[in-house]
Amino acid sequence: MTRVALVQADLPSFNRDTVRSTPLGLMFICGQLERAGHEVRIFHNVVTDENGALDSLVTSVGKFDPEHVGITSMSRTHPLAENIAYTLRRIKLDATITYGGWHVSGCAASFRQGTETETLSEILNPDSPFDYTIAGEGELAYTNLIEALDSNAMRDAIGNIDGVGFFDKNRGIITKAPNRIKNLDILALPSWSGLSKEDYTGSGVMNIQTKRSCRFYCGFCLTPAVYKGGVKSFSPKKAVDYIEEFAELSPDGVVIVDEDFFADLGWVEEATKEIIRRKLSIPHIDIFASTFDLHQIERNGKTDLLKLMNEAGFISFNIGVESFIGKTLRKYNREGMIKAMMTPEEKSQYTESSDHNQFLADIYLKRTARAIELAKEYGFQVQGNYIIGNPGESYDEIREGFEKFSRIKGLLTTYIPIFIPLPGTKIWGEIYSSGKIIRTKSGKIDWTRFSTLTATLESDFDVKKLRNDLEQDFYSSERYMIDMVDEVEREPRMCNYFAKKYESLSKEFPDNKLFALFAKEFGEEAKK
Repeated sequence: MTRVALVQADLPSFNRDTVRSTPLGLMFICGQLERAGHEVRIFHNVVTDENGALDSLVTSVGKFDPEHVGITSMSRTHPLAENIAYTLRRIKLDATITYGGWHVSGCAASFRQGTETETLSEILNPDSPFDYTIAGEGELAYTNLIEALDSNAMRDAIGNIDGVGFFDKNRGIITKAPNRIKNLDILALPSWSGLSKEDYTGSGVMNIQTKRSCRFYCGFCLTPAVYKGGVKSFSPKKAVDYIEEFAELSPDGVVIVDEDFFADLGWVEEATKEIIRRKLSIPHIDIFASTFDLHQIERNGKTDLLKLMNEAGFISFNIGVESFIGKTLRKYNREGMIKAMMTPEEKSQYTESSDHNQFLADIYLKRTARAIELAKEYGFQVQGNYIIGNPGESYDEIREGFEKFSRIKGLLTTYIPIFIPLPGTKIWGEIYSSGKIIRTKSGKIDWTRFSTLTATLESDFDVKKLRNDLEQDFYSSERYMIDMVDEVEREPRMCNYFAKKYESLSKEFPDNKLFALFAKEFGEEAKK
């Protein structure tokens, strides 16, 4: 069998509250390749202009002397992945280089949809450092590709592997979209080969995935293009096996990164009971949830599930609120989800309404406020995510929508990303055709701007400054002050939480004297 290097280079975290997290996708692929008998090593570095990590990473890969190199990236880190591949070529590494991950998958989806060909052509061209691409789930496709390459298969045979792309006869070729992995239990558990577990404990976060895909088809999200429909899960027992392996490392936190954790409430209950039965000791488990999830739990009389989850160590929900601007919710394809939460009377009123956008936003605000209230009733902390800078939003509309979000009682943490259009998403075609994507001087798409803290699109106002202003407004609002006092009176240990929160904020906004004051005062209280 052969040596395989799997490479992921990350830029410094764009969310200051996020610490280094496990390269989960590569760990799954590594486990699968090791099961097939290959010698595999993961190389995972955070790269800046100053730390020399890129040279160190390339040197380390070269010393391993692999026959195959697999590189993954998001759109934001595409230039970095390309740079790594070119550098490996310059050191004369005799290996095939395959490029996979979310960015490649999105570009391939955009190509298949007939939306545009530019993004895939950037990757598959005669001067590209990449020999092959993998779109979609990589565990089986990359294992099959390596098997074919090791047996000296002809290009025709490689072209029969679903999800593979390459440049041949003056054109980029991509095979048909791969079939979904229907039973995740057939996959090997993630492997730590090449990684130091200490890098992800104490100062890191353990990412865990128990499901793939989502019931919802949000216009900004790449999941529908990569996975198509239908949520696929590990069995509850296999999922808890996986959680237990990570819990034994005593991480500071476990984040279950499923896009749709609550797709099957019966599955959630079974897995939660299994965690309790095994008496797993996990400091805390964070999960992603939606307003619809919590509405569904309450509507179906399943609130005891929340109590059970809290007992098992689940302590916080990350809720993607996204927007309270009606036209944006419709553009995001949220109308169906919101209508499913309406009462029969509200549906009738919505049909008759002269302003569907406003009615939709008002109902969504009402259901979201109740969802957060319900979560708090059962002891969960909630982070709400709110996207700004969406296509067609004015400065005043953003301010007005965020003000509604900021007034929701019980919301103690927020994340405010700037909208990023991604190849392969439902909204990408409209954005690409608009000509508003910022490009480099040479005319190429400027992927370095595809960050949630940097405006990707041309705008009449400074979106980044507005984002920063909104965040400061949120953490200094009267509603937040009232909730903060209530939380500390209810649970004095929350002083430590607020001390860390305002210490982080004061570093981000050094001119904000209120944040510095709160960091100091809560820090002193936390020491008592």
